[in-house]
Amino acid sequence: MLGSRSDRSRPTVASFKSGLKRLGVERSWHDSWDRATKVVDSEADQDPLSNQSRVQLGDNQLVDLARDATDKVDFRRLTNRQASLRNWKWKPVANGFTAFSHGDGLESAQEVMATGEMKASLNELSQILSTTTDNDHEMVMRSLYKDYIHGAVVHTVTPSLGSSSSSAMKADVESRLAVKTSAFERSRMFKNHEQWCFLEYYEKQSSADAFTVTLTSVPERDLLAGKMKADRVDELPGLTAAYLIEKIPSSNSVRVVFFAEAALHEEEPQFDQSASNMSYSQGSDSSRGNQLARSKKREKRLMRLAAGASQLPEVVRRRRFGTQQLANCSSFEAKNSRCTCCAKSLRMLTRKKRCHICGYMICHQCWSIHSLETSDGRVSSVRACTRCIEFVDNADYSRVDQKKRGLIGIIPDSAAPASNDPPGKALTNFLHDALENSSGNKRKSVMSVVRHLLNQEKENEDVRSECSSVTSSVRLTDDDAKKYSDALDKGMLLVDTVPVEECVLANTQGRNYPLNMAADVATMSKPPMPKDEHERISSIEKGGFSKITDTEELDLICELLAREMKCSTGLVTLISEDEQHVLASNVVPFRQLHMPREQSFCQHTIMNDEPLLVPHPESDIRFQNLPALHAYNLNFYLGFPLKDENDRVVGSVCCIDDTSREVTQSQYSSMKKLAETASKVVQIKGKQAARMSDPTAK
Repeated sequence: MLGSRSDRSRPTVASFKSGLKRLGVERSWHDSWDRATKVVDSEADQDPLSNQSRVQLGDNQLVDLARDATDKVDFRRLTNRQASLRNWKWKPVANGFTAFSHGDGLESAQEVMATGEMKASLNELSQILSTTTDNDHEMVMRSLYKDYIHGAVVHTVTPSLGSSSSSAMKADVESRLAVKTSAFERSRMFKNHEQWCFLEYYEKQSSADAFTVTLTSVPERDLLAGKMKADRVDELPGLTAAYLIEKIPSSNSVRVVFFAEAALHEEEPQFDQSASNMSYSQGSDSSRGNQLARSKKREKRLMRLAAGASQLPEVVRRRRFGTQQLANCSSFEAKNSRCTCCAKSLRMLTRKKRCHICGYMICHQCWSIHSLETSDGRVSSVRACTRCIEFVDNADYSRVDQKKRGLIGIIPDSAAPASNDPPGKALTNFLHDALENSSGNKRKSVMSVVRHLLNQEKENEDVRSECSSVTSSVRLTDDDAKKYSDALDKGMLLVDTVPVEECVLANTQGRNYPLNMAADVATMSKPPMPKDEHERISSIEKGGFSKITDTEELDLICELLAREMKCSTGLVTLISEDEQHVLASNVVPFRQLHMPREQSFCQHTIMNDEPLLVPHPESDIRFQNLPALHAYNLNFYLGFPLKDENDRVVGSVCCIDDTSREVTQSQYSSMKKLAETASKVVQIKGKQAARMSDPTAK
């Protein structure tokens, strides 16, 4: 049985760490610590301020101690030994994990191990197992261990800056180190609580699909903060633990191996030289009894640490739910008469509930309650149907910053990196260069966009109707171009910064429409429908928007969009009854492109009057299986509504890119201005296209 189990869970780690050494009793924790302590007194380059009076050792010694502990943990030996674990006790724990234990703590060191596979990315687990703030440390420890009381991140180190010459940091290795404390509830009544002071060392080679996290005890006396009073807790010295997290090839799962060992301590004989042999024997019996009691206590703690590894799937899942935009069920009514999962009729007396993700009614057999964790650590319950759960599990969270999961907002300029350029400066520079380096129709298009941005377009409809094009209302000459260039030089193109409290976004208080989730993750979901869908389609037809072919001005606006947002692609799109029509783009292959509506990002932009910001569409169940997402590796979307003369949303003015980013207050203001300009150009161009297709129309 154990042999077959090991075959399934044996990781391939040769490429990850080839120089690992045997973790053995011959090199005890005390030896390594004493060696590091001796170096401290003689180290000349130690900076007394670097520890901020919180730890007594220098950063170099902390790094060396952590790497020494890492080198002693041989995961290859541990995983290979699973084929012959005859002397190990094993038992199943939660979420498909298996725990193993070995050693009595008297004759041999106590060792425990837990292994299992789970759906997760390396990024998700690295942000769980390697924390650098008190808040994150508290959230993770409370999630993994039910008996956790309190802890702190006492000190953090950048190993690449603190490494000694003998253990210099390799350029292709990412690492983090922190000194932490964790207090746990007493294992037996009338006993003290337990406190673990330890180093946590994260290491990942850039070329490997795996990482390790090593934890090793440090003496309580060397920590000056973040710990409980010594007379109220029992320390946990001599503990070494480590995680190996390895991606399983060709899957969205990882293999988790957790190992922990309590060092074998040799106790001094408790007897008096002048006492009789009988008193020596009694002292030995008492000493052995104390050792046995301590051994049992350490075994319980080691097994609890191993059991904590089995809680990782729960932590990952509730954070994934916290990444999703939930439905605001109070803002719309669920009108489905059948369960969206099993098609069961939902009559008046049928037991049913609303799914908090898709927003539809679900029969009592097709929903379950799950935990949801927000970025600030708050945990709540969420009801999800079986379809939504499948989509949540299938999404890609490998690039999501867990500290910002679920948070969508605009960054105030005061909190953004300092910039010497005022809002609109990038637009001005580009238009100025375009005027100087263009001629003919291209220059006319640039001047037309400048007029729109400067709000100098004539508003009289009668005058506009007499013009055969947007750019023919005046005779454009080099002198006219010089005037536009002078206006730009004088700073006439000013973008009014929208107050940050007015930088509104769609769905920040929950999504106000339901999701028509597909039957499986490989199938495209049906697009959502706005309440004014019929009027919206009619407006597109009457406005002649889909007939627009002269898009030079719009292409230029798309270039401005991309430059302002530092994105690769800017688009102006129309969403018709069953397709998305790309009217314009700064990327030539995208121009006049038609695609099914359900395969577009903008199908969700038209559901609100506010802009839609999706910092990680690959993790959002609305977009995770879009063909464009995977074809172009897209990781960012920002779309502003494209509106007709009656302020009805007919499409989107948007940016997409393969790198996620934050949106600043100035960028929001510029995007808003460009979206209004694009809407104005589309309205005018649509009327021209309608007149050309039907000369008898007024």
